[in-house]
Amino acid sequence: MLICNIGNQHFGSFDRAKELIKTAHECGADLIKAHAISFQECDPNKRNFYEMCSFGYDEYLELIEYAREIGNDLFYEIEGSHNQSLLFHQQWRAITAYDFNKSGAFSSDLDKENSIAFIGDDLFPPVLTKAIITHSLDRLHEDPKLERINILKKIYNRNIGYSDKTIGIDACIKANDIYNSNIIEKHMTLEKGILFNGKPIEETIYSVLPDEFEKLSSVLMVFKEDLILH
Repeated sequence: MLICNIGNQHFGSFDRAKELIKTAHECGADLIKAHAISFQECDPNKRNFYEMCSFGYDEYLELIEYAREIGNDLFYEIEGSHNQSLLFHQQWRAITAYDFNKSGAFSSDLDKENSIAFIGDDLFPPVLTKAIITHSLDRLHEDPKLERINILKKIYNRNIGYSDKTIGIDACIKANDIYNSNIIEKHMTLEKGILFNGKPIEETIYSVLPDEFEKLSSVLMVFKEDLILH
């Protein structure tokens, strides 16, 4: 499964969000992920950016429905309390450090077959038996530490996915081809070099353009077909 993470690449434009969803689908994404972050509760240094990128609740729901209309599925990585009820409307759930660390969160509430847990370097792996486990690092690491996939395999005794925040698609291909990760997440943008307050938006740096995402989809499909044939 190839997940296209469009994150906040719409920068608050609803039409751009729909364009990202449509493009991700056309470029081979099996699943599409975006962000719904409560800007009121986030780091003050990032609050203005996330406020700019926020939609109204009905708009989030409309985007979920739009993805379904074109034959895909959109789910949000939800941080903060304001959009938690979106979980009732989306098929998949992204579990992050926020979910594990927030007060009142129990593994039993998170450990579902349609949950994808993103396990970072600074998070001790929780006890999960049903959720999809995905190796995820902080942004722009030169070394994606793919060997950690094998460590997580030993802990959970199952296939481990990979969420990539390096530049390009090489780490994704290696994770799939060498480490047998059959769930890959990669960020996609429609435009590079976007600035906010005079600085490059980091998310656009490690995101790929549609043609490169489509190339990744094609390469992973070749690996999948080769596996079937043999």
